[in-house]
Amino acid sequence: MSVKSHSEQNPPASGINELRAREIFAMSEQEFLETILPLTKQCRETHFGNEISFCSIVNAKSGACVEDCSFCSQSNSYKGAQAPLYPLMSSEKIFEAAKEAEAFGATEFSIVTSGTGMSKQKELDTMVNAITKIRQETQMETCASLGLEFLSNNAFPDMICPGVQKPHCGPSCSINASCSGSSFSPLASPSMVVMSLPSIQTASWLHE
Repeated sequence: MSVKSHSEQNPPASGINELRAREIFAMSEQEFLETILPLTKQCRETHFGNEISFCSIVNAKSGACVEDCSFCSQSNSYKGAQAPLYPLMSSEKIFEAAKEAEAFGATEFSIVTSGTGMSKQKELDTMVNAITKIRQETQMETCASLGLEFLSNNAFPDMICPGVQKPHCGPSCSINASCSGSSFSPLASPSMVVMSLPSIQTASWLHE
């Protein structure tokens, strides 16, 4: 039985076995485009509809990051990178960036900061003020990627959670924790992934 005939008899939600997975890996590019992509479209539209959202990002705090993600120019893996270096923007600057993004058609706005987390009260207050104003004065959903340890900070649920619909756990967490341990090293050190586990647990709780 071909993968195609198998998929016609079994909806994507039923999953596939090892044999079907090997058949997929053995496909030519053309076969993949003709057979698998229609199934991904079916899955997406069944579970999420056929609408898309546009997310705009502000680099609210840049450079001097101690994380070692090999794919990021702000990490300490790139000693010679010319990444901009500046502290956390003011809440007014973050809000201005959000308003500009909305004017260009964004439906989601993500605040991204360098570093493993945010513990200074002044920075926390800035984030709370910015997110509160964005939620009150725009129609956008808000996201935040504030370092792989930030979601484990006890201040997060009480101070920021009410305004953030989609907290992110940081790049090394989102990339590595969902793949085999043998794949950690090329992307970031295993210790970074271990550090992010409490954040994953918090994110799971926030989305329940």
